Amino acid sequence: MFAGETNGAWVPPPTAKPTQDPLASATASPSPAPSSTVPRVNILLIGVDSGVGRNTANTDTMIVASLDLVTETVSIISIPRDMVNVPLPDGSAYAPKLNGLDSEARRRPSGFPGSDGSGHDVLMAAVGTLLKLKIDYYAAVNLPGFVAVVDTLGGVDVTVTRNLCDPGYTEYGFENGFSIKAGLRHLDGQEALAYARIRKAAGESDFTRAARQQEVISGLRDAIVKRGFLSDPVALLQALGRSISTNVPREILPDLADVMARVDRADTYRAVIRAPLVKPGFDARGSIQVPDIQGIAFLAARLFPEPGTLPDAAFAAPPPATTGSGSGTGNCVPAVRPAPSPTPAPGPTATTGPGPTVTTGPGPSASPEPTAEPSPSPAPESPEPSLSAAP
Repeated sequence: MFAGETNGAWVPPPTAKPTQDPLASATASPSPAPSSTVPRVNILLIGVDSGVGRNTANTDTMIVASLDLVTETVSIISIPRDMVNVPLPDGSAYAPKLNGLDSEARRRPSGFPGSDGSGHDVLMAAVGTLLKLKIDYYAAVNLPGFVAVVDTLGGVDVTVTRNLCDPGYTEYGFENGFSIKAGLRHLDGQEALAYARIRKAAGESDFTRAARQQEVISGLRDAIVKRGFLSDPVALLQALGRSISTNVPREILPDLADVMARVDRADTYRAVIRAPLVKPGFDARGSIQVPDIQGIAFLAARLFPEPGTLPDAAFAAPPPATTGSGSGTGNCVPAVRPAPSPTPAPGPTATTGPGPTVTTGPGPSASPEPTAEPSPSPAPESPEPSLSAAP
């Protein structure tokens, strides 16, 4: 579970040469050091798209969770996997899609002088530079490991904001699609993974999927606090140890857990970087999202203010639903779910290069425009608006 001692985010040496063509200096400033005596605890949550039957290991889920120990609030932001030209702390930019940076930094550590070779440190540095936030910790989880953790917790409760059906989803226990109705839902591991991963239902996209992933994370937190350490703490710790790789120091975990136990949904603020803060495009890199670097920095400043200051209320997480059960959406009802097969034992995915072993996992709401307030949660069956604050 623990990757051992690391140096946090990548800090290139002063003599390092840019690895890509540099962007304008205004868009690629290094991550600032925290000014407060009680700094935020910033963790990059990484979901690597690998598992049984997969040959890839891209970081298709990237979420920054920031805990303010003063106000006891948590701010969460989802980073688009297809974002390109992301600034790096050496004054350059990473031109390819961001979801490939972690693996490239592992394969080619010489291209990132001063890196520890894990890949995670370079990804933390890139995301931190983008958000102007110092990120020193990461936690990475794999897909089967995510299923095991949720099942060990006895499932998670999530608020589904609209009816969804993706008849083409055929992974992890679902051979004929996945559907779910709006309302409060209790999901097992395979259902929670499906809800966090589907993106081909009508009106859905990578951005709305990110919002659902944040809701699942909220459900996981609730389940751990309310049930996880009470029902079967040994099994939970074993599942976490087999599924998650992290560089969070063991000695600070008890204090973090104590604070997180007091952070309710009402103390959570969520956002997704989406249009107009990114614009879609297509070139030799495939389908891409071109970022508005300054707009994203402005959004991040509202979501991650100085410790002791509450985030912008526009990003407050919506209250949970209180009713609802069942699945299926109108005429879109997948075939009967087959009997579950044994879930492969979760474990780290082997990678090349020095540094801690990488693991993989699920991942990440819509974020308001820098000058606009978010609209209410979408009504069932209506497509979500193009905003930038999480629903």
